[in-house]
Amino acid sequence: MKSNNLTCSVPVILISGTHDLAASLNLPGAPNDFVAKPFDIDYLLERIKKQLAA
Repeated sequence: MKSNNLTCSVPVILISGTHDLAASLNLPGAPNDFVAKPFDIDYLLERIKKQLAA
């Protein structure tokens, strides 16, 4: 998605049970944000609002 000119501006939030992926957010093609499972729905909604406002 990030390498395609048509979709590169679409925010991507990675949701994973692995908690040590935060460092990979700086790699090329990385998602815009990361949420670790289990998560609070309010926290996820907060992250979505942040990405949509960016």
